[in-house]
Amino acid sequence: MVARDPEHLGAVEQRLGVRTVSGEVPAWIEGREVLAVFRVAGDERPAYFIELSVADGRVTSIRDFRYVPYIAREATFTITSPARPPPRHR
Repeated sequence: MVARDPEHLGAVEQRLGVRTVSGEVPAWIEGREVLAVFRVAGDERPAYFIELSVADGRVTSIRDFRYVPYIAREATFTITSPARPPPRHR
């Protein structure tokens, strides 16, 4: 389910008892480039992360660590800013 209207999204969150993700930012964990996912804006640590493997400018695999939060709790994140620009298509 995708809610584009913020008010509708808030109603969905209340009804389902879930919290949406605040945002993703590029980061590094142990030499791997990942997306660090923050549940609430202003949180000091990401709740979890997503690892994308890219080859020849295409995503080849996605590993979502949402349901193993202990990994993010123990990981050392290096948040990158600004994000590295995407590769150019030929």
